[in-house]
Amino acid sequence: MENSAPIPILDEYDFTSVQIGSVANILSDDPLDRRFALWFSLDRRSAITLQKETIRNIGRRLHLVIGGQIVGVHPIEQGIGNGVLPFVLSSIVNENNAMLLFKELSISLGHIKAEFRENKGLSIKGVLHVQISFMSHFHPSSFCRKSSPIQIVLAHT
Repeated sequence: MENSAPIPILDEYDFTSVQIGSVANILSDDPLDRRFALWFSLDRRSAITLQKETIRNIGRRLHLVIGGQIVGVHPIEQGIGNGVLPFVLSSIVNENNAMLLFKELSISLGHIKAEFRENKGLSIKGVLHVQISFMSHFHPSSFCRKSSPIQIVLAHT
């Protein structure tokens, strides 16, 4: 199914929390060159799905897709059995934008949890309250509270 849209294996309703940090940029000789990363914690059911998918797809990549744009990548080197999925953010995301993204995702996950509690665990597929537009540059003004799904997809290659 080359040239077809990838099918999401996880979405915003699978996450329980998100954390932010930085990692060394392995493509740079500068030891101070850092890239920002997000670590998503998954619910139990989704952690099992993640473990199965990562074991089956070693050597491929997972993409973090927000608003239809790839904003992060996770190369699958081994199965992930701890329910925590890290993504290195795109190089166009500077510190301010990474923090803004983290804050918006945290708020959105809080809204999803509240909606889930309000509906007492009923199926509540809906919208994430983050929209991100990546053109040639990343602008904080591109964040707004509109419907825009966040998805984890397996890259074709």
